[in-house]
Amino acid sequence: MDNKNLDALFDENLPCILNDFLGYLYTVKGKSLNTIDGYKVDLRLFLKYIKK
Repeated sequence: MDNKNLDALFDENLPCILNDFLGYLYTVKGKSLNTIDGYKVDLRLFLKYIKK
């Protein structure tokens, strides 16, 4: 995995455990970067919702 892929995977605004989960999806489950981006969007929206 190169640095470009790492930058696409991780989001410094998400909790560490969620970044670990995104890394797991990529490395172990073999999900595409587009799939992981979709998960990130959903996770951000969910976290925003539960913070209200």
